[in-house]
Amino acid sequence: MTDLYSPQPRLHPATPYDGTVYSFNTEELAVYALDVVSLTPQWDLNLGLRWDRVTARASEAGRENLATPGSNLNLQRTDHVASGSIGLVFKPDPKLSLYAALGNAFEVSGNFDRNQVQLAGGGSARVADPATFNIAPEQTQAFELGAKWMAAADLTVNAAVFETRKNKARFPGQAGGDNSVLDARLRIRGFELLTAGSVTREWRLYSGYTWLDSRVLAAPSQPFAVGQELGGTPRHSFNLFTTYDIAPWLSLGGGLQHVTRQFSSVQASATGTRKVMIPGYTVADLYATLRLSKQTSLRINAFNVDDRAYISQVAEGGAQGIPGRARQVVATLRHEF
Repeated sequence: MTDLYSPQPRLHPATPYDGTVYSFNTEELAVYALDVVSLTPQWDLNLGLRWDRVTARASEAGRENLATPGSNLNLQRTDHVASGSIGLVFKPDPKLSLYAALGNAFEVSGNFDRNQVQLAGGGSARVADPATFNIAPEQTQAFELGAKWMAAADLTVNAAVFETRKNKARFPGQAGGDNSVLDARLRIRGFELLTAGSVTREWRLYSGYTWLDSRVLAAPSQPFAVGQELGGTPRHSFNLFTTYDIAPWLSLGGGLQHVTRQFSSVQASATGTRKVMIPGYTVADLYATLRLSKQTSLRINAFNVDDRAYISQVAEGGAQGIPGRARQVVATLRHEF
């Protein structure tokens, strides 16, 4: 553990800087239009259309100075992609709305995701591989059915089932040095339930539950991956936060967040071991607000009250993980003028 106020001295690296300079930038221009058409008092049609122009540039310089010189790369790709969405809303009752929606989106190939662009430089690393950088954007289709119900004057309940598909996708667990091929079919389907608002005048509730089922449906170039779960898709996740006004001058509350185990990605090869599992975790928070006057209040938040150690996020390859926030107490004094 390094003390930030008295860090350990760091020795000069054995290998000096070799002079390589890598750069990467993207430029995006987008035009979109949205409209809601009221077909009848009970039926609405939502329409959306978007056009994107994305230019990605990856370049390197200084490789001619390396011990094993190689030509510098200057890669550029411009993609023009149209996407859209359509949704139909039915309101059988003023308190109830039912809807169906579908849409598509895209992800360009020249980006930092999945280590496709590297800025570290060096004798063996390249800023990008031309074969991967120049493949077409991935296309994603999303479908959703849902309902929104006003359970009380200020309490809403939302429920939805959804499915997201990529029919021409990059293999999600690509091993280092492999070139991307758009031959995978991926699917995530799930269910979501959300509640937000006031149960009574004093009691407020915010809660959500999500169930996810992810799969590699096909991968001709990597058939061993078929049936594996995708990375970053826990089967169950749940959160609850509630507050109650004990008195006009005091509010108390707290919350829970629960996430089941998840993986960093699928295996990179038939015998690969880069598939990292993140254990599930539950974190509890507490909250209190003391209203000292009409203009002044003191709010105290206690995060992760039992100081649970957990990993909140992991990189796709599994080599880097981001730890969750340790126990933390924050006091905020607010005065309105």
